[in-house]
Amino acid sequence: MSYLPFGGVHTTTGDPIKLRFPGRWFQSENGLDQNWMRDYDPNTGRYMQADPLGLVDGASVYGYARQNPGRYVDQLGLDTLVVIGNGILSNPFGHASIAVSGSGIYSFGTATEWGSSVQDFLYQQSQYRGSNTILIPTSPEQEQAILNSLQNMVLNNKPYDLQANNCATMVMQSLDAADLPNGLLTAMGAGVATWPYYTPRNAGMLAMSQQGTTVIRVFQGQTDFGSFSEFDPK
Repeated sequence: MSYLPFGGVHTTTGDPIKLRFPGRWFQSENGLDQNWMRDYDPNTGRYMQADPLGLVDGASVYGYARQNPGRYVDQLGLDTLVVIGNGILSNPFGHASIAVSGSGIYSFGTATEWGSSVQDFLYQQSQYRGSNTILIPTSPEQEQAILNSLQNMVLNNKPYDLQANNCATMVMQSLDAADLPNGLLTAMGAGVATWPYYTPRNAGMLAMSQQGTTVIRVFQGQTDFGSFSEFDPK
C-alpha cells in the first residue's frame, strides 16, 4: 500500500488493510481516519475536531503537519512506544511495556525476552487482549536515557512485585530517566512513588501527557503489525 502526502491511499494490492498513517485507523463507515481523540479527513488534510491542546503546533487547531507533510516529518524515526494492554479476567489492571526505535520491547511480567520483536509481542498480546500503543516523539538523548534505564533494570534483576516493581514501574521510571515532563506526582502528592502510583493506567496517562503523542489501537485478534517495524531490534 502507498499513500498520498496527506494520508489518502494512492495504490493498494492484496487484501485491504485499515492501518493508515501512524496513529490512524480507517473507518469505512464514514471514510475518515480514526486518531483516538479525533477523526482525520485525508481528502482535506484536516481534522474534524479541534486539537484539545489548543494552538501548540501552529495557527490552526484542525491542521495536520502544519499543512506541509513533506517537510514536517520524523526523518530519524526517533519515537518511543508505550504499549498499554487492556485488563483481562486474570489481570484486570492491564499491562504496560515500552520500546525505543531499533531496540525492541521491554515487557516485565509476560515472560517476553528483553529487547525482542515488537511485532511478535503485539501479536502474542492480541491473542487475548486489545491494547493502546502510544507514540512519543523523543530526541536521541532521551531515547538513550530510556534505553540505559531499561538495561540497568534488567541488570539489577529485581524480582517482580505487584506493588513496588511491576510492569508499569519499568515504563514510568524509564520515561522519568529521560526527563520527560511528569505531572502525575504533583497531582497525586509530592513523593508518591509506590502503589497505586505504578499502575498501567498511570503509565498510559504519563505517556499520553507528552506533547505530540499519537495513539494506535491494537485490536484483539489483529494480525498485521508492520507499522511497528521501526521498533524491532536492529
